[in-house]
Amino acid sequence: RIDGYSSLEGLGGEANYNTIEGSATGAYTLKRQTVLLSLAAGSPMGGEDIPFYDNMELGGFLNLSGLQQNQLRGQYMYLAKAISYHKVAESFFGDLYLGGSLETGNVWEDGMDFGDLRVAGSAFIGYDTILGPFYIAVGLADGGDAAGYFYLGRTF
Repeated sequence: RIDGYSSLEGLGGEANYNTIEGSATGAYTLKRQTVLLSLAAGSPMGGEDIPFYDNMELGGFLNLSGLQQNQLRGQYMYLAKAISYHKVAESFFGDLYLGGSLETGNVWEDGMDFGDLRVAGSAFIGYDTILGPFYIAVGLADGGDAAGYFYLGRTF
């Protein structure tokens, strides 16, 4: 997936700037085990900085899980993650899953610097409901950051 965005003052925008974001995700399932691998990156284009209100964001469940939602903001973004979950039980009402993730990435103001990538991970329990998937998760990140999550609906 590749997304481009252009803001032009001549068309009513607050500022002139362009961004591009791309991501690739692959999934593999064998019996009851599923593994997802994902890469994502984003940056400004055309030499103009992105205004603070439209910066790239990271943080939250499966996006450097130990951090708060959108805790990190910057001009450039990179994220790589591996997610694995196992179907542990099936019932008439839905299926129960146990899983975890390992994530690395960061945001930067002056170009990507892969020497200071953050590392995070999560452990989660998921259950299929008639309203969508239900998750309870805990995330940890380097530096001692931790967060808890409670979701009803798709997260990835």
